[in-house]
Amino acid sequence: MESNLSVENTISGKKYGIGYCSTSVIYNAVTKERKGNIFVVPVDLNANGQADDYELVFDKLDNLKTAISSGKYPSPPARKLYLVTKSKPKDEALKTFLSWVLGIGQNYFDQTALINIDRKTADKFVNELK
Repeated sequence: MESNLSVENTISGKKYGIGYCSTSVIYNAVTKERKGNIFVVPVDLNANGQADDYELVFDKLDNLKTAISSGKYPSPPARKLYLVTKSKPKDEALKTFLSWVLGIGQNYFDQTALINIDRKTADKFVNELK
């Protein structure tokens, strides 16, 4: 499997190149602007054969994050990431880590171009760890 950087290099140099990669490859985490020749493909949600205004390419990370969070940009191609354990965690260190990811850790998502989950959902998961 190619690394994200390899995917970026491969598709940005090809006229009809297309690939699947993380938002951290597409956007600069500091400026939140699109990098170089990489674009987010519009999805024709209403199947009218064209990219309507709300389906157009997202040049800014915040616009894409809003579209994904609100369900206006579908999954797939956007996708949820999961932390998975074999059973309900009993180890206190693991429960502390998972609680951190769902709490303070959300503050670091912008640096990696990930999208936060809403507070209500995060709180629900933290309560399930207890």
